[in-house]
Amino acid sequence: MATSRTPPPVAVDLGPEPFWRAFTVLLCALAAAVVVLWQCQRLGLTQHPGAWAAALALITLSACMGWRGSSTAACRLEWTGREWRRRRQLQTRGLGGFQATESRAGGIESGDLAAAGPVVDQACEPAVMIDLGIWMLLRLEASDKAGRWRPSLEWVAVSQRVVGPSWHALRVALYCAPPGRPDPSSTPPPSP
Repeated sequence: MATSRTPPPVAVDLGPEPFWRAFTVLLCALAAAVVVLWQCQRLGLTQHPGAWAAALALITLSACMGWRGSSTAACRLEWTGREWRRRRQLQTRGLGGFQATESRAGGIESGDLAAAGPVVDQACEPAVMIDLGIWMLLRLEASDKAGRWRPSLEWVAVSQRVVGPSWHALRVALYCAPPGRPDPSSTPPPSP
């Protein structure tokens, strides 16, 4: 009987990926440009200078929204040998009378997690959506969804350049780790 081996534990610090952000900005700007220029042509406004100014403003706004939407909060992704964990550092900002908690952007150093703010440590299930060899797009889905007001799904771009020497160990863990255990609350009760 063959024994099942799990990959060794690995932990990597993930942060904003500049190429992913640039690609997202370019894609948003191109999509806006196509729609705006199509509407200008359809309405016969291709020679109107105001239409070009409005088109440029909308394309710029779309690119800015792509930049903001492609930002990824820094986190530490860990395979413990039994489960995947995601650690994110939070910082609290006051907003006119109430406190809002927001993920801190930027790199996480190994000793920096506990120093600057509370740390959220939660089980997650990563799935490789795109793998280009030196770059991957991961979908991280929180395993413990109870009591969350934010979506439990996050997309993270990971590159060999950012991860460094842990790249191979991360890939092994992503592809060879056993799938997560089913949530006991989602399994139906046994029939009599």
